[in-house]
Amino acid sequence: MAQSGAAALLIDPANDPAAAMWLQRDLMPRLAGRDFALIVKDEVDLVQAIGADGIHLSDASAVKKLRGKFSDLSIGVACPPERHEAMIAAELGADYVAFDPALAPDVTADQVMALIQWWGEMMTVPSVIFADTPAAAAAFAKAGADFIAVAPGLWQQADPLAALQAFSAAIR
Repeated sequence: MAQSGAAALLIDPANDPAAAMWLQRDLMPRLAGRDFALIVKDEVDLVQAIGADGIHLSDASAVKKLRGKFSDLSIGVACPPERHEAMIAAELGADYVAFDPALAPDVTADQVMALIQWWGEMMTVPSVIFADTPAAAAAFAKAGADFIAVAPGLWQQADPLAALQAFSAAIR
């Protein structure tokens, strides 16, 4: 599978004013001119204020309203790894659906793989899958996921850069 080199940074400021200030003052200037998209989770006002590239929604019902208001933003939706909710998000105008196994812990790895394969064959909206290990990332990429998102736990590891490099190597 050829890699496009696309990269996005998903930030969850969780209504924290200090995080919002840090994004605007420190992170945005560092990302300027680099090939990164900054995606902010759920904070529409913050996306506008800092000029982020997109918004990652926890609730698909907001997609249609935001699509009409922000036609130039990338709008993605976090979904449990199941067809119904993802199809609704896609129909409402999401630019991507992000399958997050943490949203449905009872779904098996085989079910997730089958969903990724089915989605890739049947749908035009790209899929993103959250992976918590390099082996899972490799399996998801092989199954046909359009993009791999590294689970947030990566940043809690002793050497996050080495862990990120392991993910990158696994999907090449």
